Amino acid sequence: MITVFPGVVEGTGFKWKTVGQPITKYNDAVAYLRQSSAAAALLDFLSGGEEVTLLCTTDTTSSFFPAEIVKQAGCNVRGSLVTWNPFDSLNVNDIKRNKPVGRSRVPNNNVSRGTQSPAVGLIHEFGHARQYMLKRDWFMTHYRAASSGSDSDRLIIENDNLLTVESVVARQLNEGVRWKYRDIGSSNTNLNVQYQLNRPMDPILV
Repeated sequence: MITVFPGVVEGTGFKWKTVGQPITKYNDAVAYLRQSSAAAALLDFLSGGEEVTLLCTTDTTSSFFPAEIVKQAGCNVRGSLVTWNPFDSLNVNDIKRNKPVGRSRVPNNNVSRGTQSPAVGLIHEFGHARQYMLKRDWFMTHYRAASSGSDSDRLIIENDNLLTVESVVARQLNEGVRWKYRDIGSSNTNLNVQYQLNRPMDPILV
């Protein structure tokens, strides 16, 4: 179950406030994401699953925090926590050498540059919630190692999420695709994000 938090999330050493009209921003992103069958399936899965609190905020980066970490931090929300900046898009690189075999749409060049909307950033974080719910022992083993400084464990989690969720949704919505977590450029802040609905679909799934 996804709950959009209306106020301030705080715990040991942090205090993050929500942006204005968080439910509207979330609903706009969801309406756009549901044009992707993969995103729609993930949203439906989460709506019937464990508690996930969503904080729309500009006070911290978009992230996923497992329920036990939220509890340990003395956080004032239930379940797992997703923080999401509804204004940040991301420049990404579809790099031919990083692609799974036969799955790149880079024609003859080595790199195709594109942009991912804030909505794809949201489904990326929800992808981590899916990992946590379906592969909890696997996820928490790598999460705790990553929290202790293991970059390789962080990349195991992130690249699994890219291949199973983010790149699938991005292709279906004709947005920029990255095959490795660090195939990125800069982020972009746009306080007037508007999602274009009814965009053409890309039927090729990874």
